[in-house]
Amino acid sequence: MKTIRTGLTAVLILLCGSAAAATKPQPLEGHAPVDEMKLADYAWLKRGVKKLPAFKSQKIKYTWWALGNCKDGAALMAWDESGGTGKGYDTLYIDKNLNGDLTEAGECIAAGGKQDGMPTYDAEIVLPNGQGTFKLHCVMSAKGFEWQSNFSAAYPNPKKAGENVSYTVNLLPGAVVIHHAETPEAAPIYHLGGEAFVEVNGKFSGNPIGKWNAGQVVELSMSVGLYGNDTRHAMRFYHSNVGGASPVMLLRVLKPDGSRVEDVAFAGGCG
Repeated sequence: MKTIRTGLTAVLILLCGSAAAATKPQPLEGHAPVDEMKLADYAWLKRGVKKLPAFKSQKIKYTWWALGNCKDGAALMAWDESGGTGKGYDTLYIDKNLNGDLTEAGECIAAGGKQDGMPTYDAEIVLPNGQGTFKLHCVMSAKGFEWQSNFSAAYPNPKKAGENVSYTVNLLPGAVVIHHAETPEAAPIYHLGGEAFVEVNGKFSGNPIGKWNAGQVVELSMSVGLYGNDTRHAMRFYHSNVGGASPVMLLRVLKPDGSRVEDVAFAGGCG
């Protein structure tokens, strides 16, 4: 969190790059230019389901999980109420082998314990041919996924042969939630993989984040996270460091006519 005071009416734009390139910030090494950063295209995800269990609830909660660099399949997750509709969600199904069949052995997961008094559900998905291993630790209450939940990934780095990407993301900081829908066709997509995005006050790199008047004190909230098919479908890194030269992020202050006043540098890591 950082507070800055503007010296005139200005528009601020979030940029990623080095302070050495103040007039024209360059992208971080291995990342897209600031004007090209956008959410992944999930047109490849056909949302097909071959077979579903005999659910007890009439209001199943579905979520899709796109994994690593995989673009030919995704894991469908379904929450069921073993006691019937309205009795409470207590049974997890997840399509571990990404074949669209949720009735296979090992794909129905009962609660394995409790954390802070809430039931936990753990699932591990291992993709074939060394494409990656993904672990979902789900801590559930009547509201759904709680902040104690976390999701980890280890998969080949698409930009550097022989190396793996490895991390854990969760629902902090901020009011991040895992959403659901009542049909696979409408279910949100979350991605354990792909580009991590820096977000400041709800805006991605290269986008204006506000017009502030002289003397106004403004708080900026910054996070780094993974995004699915919508900015609402996010998971964040609780602690993270953005790679590249330091400082790695700049807030560009512009006059109303678009001319640059200054670049306010943010050095170090962000969480």
